[in-house]
Amino acid sequence: MIRTTGARHSQNLMSAVSANGSMRFMTVKGKLNADRFIEFLERLLKNQSTPVILIVDGHPVHRSARVKTFVEATDGRLKLFHLPAYSPELNPDEQVWNQLKNHRIGKMFIKSLDDMVEKVGSA
Repeated sequence: MIRTTGARHSQNLMSAVSANGSMRFMTVKGKLNADRFIEFLERLLKNQSTPVILIVDGHPVHRSARVKTFVEATDGRLKLFHLPAYSPELNPDEQVWNQLKNHRIGKMFIKSLDDMVEKVGSA
């Protein structure tokens, strides 16, 4: 017999992969909204001397008025480019999360939400 808690855990993750392969990410408890996405964008901009060019998918938050206003207020320090609808093959982040879900975290025993967040960070 295999013992389980029966608990399900979920965590939203945002990430950005640079052209040289470095990655920045942020975990989000609860639903992804414009405030959380803007927080992530602010983190990406911190200490950057050159403009940040970010390719995003069609998530409604990425296209929200609040995000557009924030991007405009960066005076060119941040530029968002939107992928066409239903084109995950064009998004390098999709491969990162596929690897994480199907080959790393998805194969581990997760004791709690905090344990999952720790394992995501270490992966």
